[in-house]
Amino acid sequence: MRSDIRPGGTFPDYTLPDHTDTERTLSEIQGDDPLVLTLARGNYCPNTLVLKPGLLIHSIYNGYWFWGRLSCYDLWRDLRAASSENRPDWDLGQPGLREAWNTGDYSSFHGWSSSESSPPGSS
Repeated sequence: MRSDIRPGGTFPDYTLPDHTDTERTLSEIQGDDPLVLTLARGNYCPNTLVLKPGLLIHSIYNGYWFWGRLSCYDLWRDLRAASSENRPDWDLGQPGLREAWNTGDYSSFHGWSSSESSPPGSS
């Protein structure tokens, strides 16, 4: 892997075709969410990156044999850390969040628009 691709850096915003042959950039696919990107050369030694929004590199796993491959726990831990940095609604203890939820104002909560009368899946 290139020497400038390391935690704290920014991953290149490559453009690749999607399943419909429409050209898409990684940042377009990522949006405001963390992204797990796996680069592989054959079946051996995949490199897996966890990217925070803006293609900021949170962590890199160089999949050398068994020891370098990430586990579900590694992925869970990294996505949790990346999400908590990016989501203002991560901690309901933040001032005003609990009150907003209780009054039905979901505009501060990720994935829920202010026009919804109740959280998705609650009906």
